[in-house]
Amino acid sequence: MDLADSMIVFAELYAGIDTEMCRACALGDTIRLQHMGDFQRCSKGEETQNATLDTTTAGEDYGDGYSKDEHETTRGEFRSFTFGTPSIFAVFRLIKKHCSADSLQGATFVDIGSGAGHVVFGALLMLPGIAKSVGVELLPSLHSLASKRQTHYMECRNAALPDSAWACAPSPELVELRNTDLRTDPWWKEAHIVMAVSTCFTEQLMVDLEALALMMEPGTMVITLRHQLKDKRWELLETCTQIASWGKTQFYVHKLSAA
Repeated sequence: MDLADSMIVFAELYAGIDTEMCRACALGDTIRLQHMGDFQRCSKGEETQNATLDTTTAGEDYGDGYSKDEHETTRGEFRSFTFGTPSIFAVFRLIKKHCSADSLQGATFVDIGSGAGHVVFGALLMLPGIAKSVGVELLPSLHSLASKRQTHYMECRNAALPDSAWACAPSPELVELRNTDLRTDPWWKEAHIVMAVSTCFTEQLMVDLEALALMMEPGTMVITLRHQLKDKRWELLETCTQIASWGKTQFYVHKLSAA
């Protein structure tokens, strides 16, 4: 599946809920869809139940509906659950730069804080040969959005015409979406490549993430945003500034060395 077909499928996959956001993130613009909290306040100053983007007023800042129930679920840790999306091009350029085509064969990709599933489905479409793309998301409203995209993906692929981009799209069965906490989910047991959108993670959440990541197999790649992993067993492959839905942010690309 070539890049053009991948982007057609990706754009159509997310057209039902947030077309403008999808295109903006892919092209590196700064349309924002985030949780109310320390990082970015909702311009309308109100809470809603669903994470949606009004495409007629794209370019404004929106809160995606940090409900009272979710506030209880996350114990009010607003900052760690701010939602934003990195550029899918930036993420997969870095992965392909540091992973050979052979190493991607049979690999499992894990997105920590996967939100509405943009990076999870991006991995499915842009990392040929991977065995599984896993999304770990704590907030039910975002997990629900991602699950709806998985259903939509399956419907579009099943109805695809032979000469369409969807006809060569990978199976949606390679995507696994989990509505779980990164601190209790066993993602670290199977991951070969990990993406953590950690820009607004608290210091303690980063400590918890790193402790689990250190139990992975040597050679595993971990990409974090804003926060660099600290243990001496991490080899820093690259640090760079890339575009995300909220603006520019620092990416850290790590590889786990043998103990």
